[in-house]
Amino acid sequence: MDLEIGHADQPVVASITFHKPGDSKGVVLRDNFLVKIFDVRSKRLVLDYKGSDPRVGPFTLIVHGERATLETAGTHINSDFSWLM
Repeated sequence: MDLEIGHADQPVVASITFHKPGDSKGVVLRDNFLVKIFDVRSKRLVLDYKGSDPRVGPFTLIVHGERATLETAGTHINSDFSWLM
């Protein structure tokens, strides 16, 4: 998963590119996601996607520091997360 970050008064998530295993191109999601928390100083992010694109099911991404959890279809996938912008 790649996040495109835009800057207004503060950083915002502009789009998400979701990659399934083996998919190098990915699916770009530009809407129907809600960023509940996005704090680059404390390195916290909570993002919900409702699943409006049939290629990508609903998911929640939760990030604390350098660790991320992707919750989808009752599955929790833990991974590293980079805050490099």
